[in-house]
Amino acid sequence: MKVLLPLLFCLVLGACATTTSDVRAVMEEVDLSRVKNIALHIGGEKIQTSSQGNIRIYALHRTGEEAKAVLETVARAYGFRIVDLAAADYYLELRRAVPDGGECVEGLDAARQGVTYSASVMTLGMVPSRGGFCIVTNAWLHYVDRGEPDLLAEFSSDAGRIDIYAGAKDVDKYQRAVTRQDELKALEASFAGLLNVMVTEGAFD
Repeated sequence: MKVLLPLLFCLVLGACATTTSDVRAVMEEVDLSRVKNIALHIGGEKIQTSSQGNIRIYALHRTGEEAKAVLETVARAYGFRIVDLAAADYYLELRRAVPDGGECVEGLDAARQGVTYSASVMTLGMVPSRGGFCIVTNAWLHYVDRGEPDLLAEFSSDAGRIDIYAGAKDVDKYQRAVTRQDELKALEASFAGLLNVMVTEGAFD
């Protein structure tokens, strides 16, 4: 019933979003002691923040500078020390943070069938449109030797996901259906996923 009422609200008001992305849950997937106190410099104010899915352009609510600030906050939570390039052990160059246009949330519909069936019964067949986005992040990791960065590898993540329940005309309109708060949660989770891949693959060992 707790889920059903917001869905009914969406039918009336037009669109709403929700994200189950939890940055702390993503962080718990790796051993954070492996990166504690590593000096990290993060760059990438001018990054790609939009992408094209089907015929639409999907763009973040945030600028590249704001996305970089979110990444710095998440990196600090992991235990990294955020420093200037001259003092860094590693340089993480953020390249991309974009809504994917719904391509990477295939399979989530199956988990919602029970909710959809209930909504259909309660609303006499008027089922809300369903869709979703994930935030795709991409970065280059450089080892820093005497202040000079040397490219190690490229990493990507799409761990941050946003579900959309909306009127049919709104379900695929990112700017209208997704709030800044939902975007922030998904962005944080995707950045955590990005760092997890690096830690798991031993990039900082």
